[in-house]
Amino acid sequence: MKRSIVRSPAATRHLLDHFVYIGESSLQAADRFLFCVDRTLMLLADHPNIGRRVITGRRRLRSLRRWPVSGFRNFLIFYRADSKTLTVVGIYHGARDLDTVFGVE
Repeated sequence: MKRSIVRSPAATRHLLDHFVYIGESSLQAADRFLFCVDRTLMLLADHPNIGRRVITGRRRLRSLRRWPVSGFRNFLIFYRADSKTLTVVGIYHGARDLDTVFGVE
């Protein structure tokens, strides 16, 4: 059974923000970014355990994983998965202080 992909409101906002930022330099690159995010999400839906676990002391984030966007490796998809759903929590640039964002170690 294929997992459905659900984007949180924050992840949808992040995706739009990244699209606009990249699009300021190149609309073609921004379109490619969206395509690559979708392709990466399909991969994660099929193989959710390939993502690296996020190490954190916060109990609610223990099931969180991360994986880079194919072709845009500086952007990280943060997600959790169960047997039916891949839930995208956020899409952050790797230069972000992830400690501040998630309390990541």
